[in-house]
Amino acid sequence: MRARVAAPPVARRKKRFGPDRSDLLDKHSARGRQHFNLWYHYSPRLKHDLIFSSDIEFEHFCWLEGDPRVLTYELQPAPLIVAVGSDIHRTQFDARVDAFARVVIAR
Repeated sequence: MRARVAAPPVARRKKRFGPDRSDLLDKHSARGRQHFNLWYHYSPRLKHDLIFSSDIEFEHFCWLEGDPRVLTYELQPAPLIVAVGSDIHRTQFDARVDAFARVVIAR
């Protein structure tokens, strides 16, 4: 009878730089038949990778990353429900921005 030799430990694969392929495929398929650019970028402020599905979203990101007054921001925040008089409205902003003066700006 032979002695069993333990298999060498499997080295964990290092996470590849960039988003998962499934994230890019999801964004690509979500745009349907529209033809616009997909942008990938790392955000030093948010400390993670982002995928943008249009040039306008990417330009907005560049503006937020480059403005020294911006502390943090959230792209595609949850919708807000506001009451205007007796009417209730749901609104969606592109970004929620926290500036140095602790003023929250919705754009």
